Amino acid sequence: MIAYRHVASVACVLAAAYIPTALGQINKCRTKEGRTVYQEQPCAVEDKASTLKKPGAGASMPAAGGGSASASSRKPEEDKALGNLVIIAGVSKTCKEMTGRYAALDEMRKGCVGSNMSMGLHKDNDPNNDPNYDYRMSVRADGFELSIAPRRSGLTGYFTDGTSVFESSSGAATSQSKKLGPLPF
Repeated sequence: MIAYRHVASVACVLAAAYIPTALGQINKCRTKEGRTVYQEQPCAVEDKASTLKKPGAGASMPAAGGGSASASSRKPEEDKALGNLVIIAGVSKTCKEMTGRYAALDEMRKGCVGSNMSMGLHKDNDPNNDPNYDYRMSVRADGFELSIAPRRSGLTGYFTDGTSVFESSSGAATSQSKKLGPLPF
C-alpha cells in the first residue's frame, strides 16, 4: 500500500508540474476514486499530486545539442515526447508493482488494475494522439523498452530500456545513442 502511494505521489508530481517552459516535470495524480494517472496537466484540486523531473531537465544532464540541460532547449514536440516517455515508463513500472507484470500501451489505455488501485494514461499523454512521433513498446517479464521515433526530420528521437533514457538528434534512438540519464524513479 505504501509503495502504491509513493508511486502515485511521484506520478502526480510528474503530471502536475509539467509546463514546457517551466521545470520539465510531469504530474502523477491519485484521484479520489483511487486511480493513479500520469499527465502533463496539473492534477485536479481534489487529487493527491506529486512530480518528477524529466530526464535532461536538471543541471547534471546535457541537453540534446550539448551544453547545459534545459527543457527550454527542446522543441515543444520533443519536450512532449520526452514527457510521454517518462509517463509511460512510470505507468508500466507501477503496473508491475500492482499486478506482477509490466503493462503494454494497450493495457495502459484501458487502465492497469491491481488489488488496491488502478491507473492508466491520461488522454493527453496517449501516444495515439501525438502526430509528431511513432511510439513502439516491447514488454518482457523482466522489463520493457520504449522507442519514440520522430515522424519527420528535425526532431530528436528517444529510447528507454526501462532504466536509462537515450536520445538521437538524427532520428530514432537506441541504447547505443547518447545517454540523457536515468529515469527519474
